Amino acid sequence: MGLPVVATDVGGIPEAVEHGVEGLLVPSGDPTDLARAYCELALDPQRRARMAAAAVTRSAAFDVRLTQRRLEETYRLLVARARS
Repeated sequence: MGLPVVATDVGGIPEAVEHGVEGLLVPSGDPTDLARAYCELALDPQRRARMAAAAVTRSAAFDVRLTQRRLEETYRLLVARARS
């Protein structure tokens, strides 16, 4: 979407978003930190733009078409090995 991420640091989110690079991660259950993170980015357009660009680049790793191609290639390799 071309936007930086503001999220809590739970589950798999820290694997997808590096704090300070593609966005800001805050502790779960802390609405004050969450609001602070939004305000930080709202008041810093240059930082917001840097993080947004990084988020777009990072999101390419989660493209379903890319994942599908990689999975298909893995299956092709496994079938080729099984036949030999």
